[in-house]
Amino acid sequence: MPSTRLYLVRHGATQLTAEDRFAGAVGVDLSDEGRWQADLDLLADEHRQLRATVDALDEADLDRVAGGRPLAWTIRGAAAHDLYHAGQIQLLKTLAPPSRRAAARKGAVR
Repeated sequence: MPSTRLYLVRHGATQLTAEDRFAGAVGVDLSDEGRWQADLDLLADEHRQLRATVDALDEADLDRVAGGRPLAWTIRGAAAHDLYHAGQIQLLKTLAPPSRRAAARKGAVR
């Protein structure tokens, strides 16, 4: 007799996740951690799309002027902006209470 496999897919943390329980798709709101995970997933997806778009550009596209500056300049500015905020996030992590820092190292808080 063939075996049956059941796959449970988690789309984000809920209060039930903290209790190590599973629930259906309706009626369970994401916890703060779940909303944070969803935001991180959205950010990662947007970055993937941006990288794919930039990878598809050729040199002529990068030299094209948009908003008074070459497109390459604008792309570098966006990357520098992201790096600046990434640095701020790292600084805030160091200022977090020890319990939050420990959770961040375990991957529970990003």
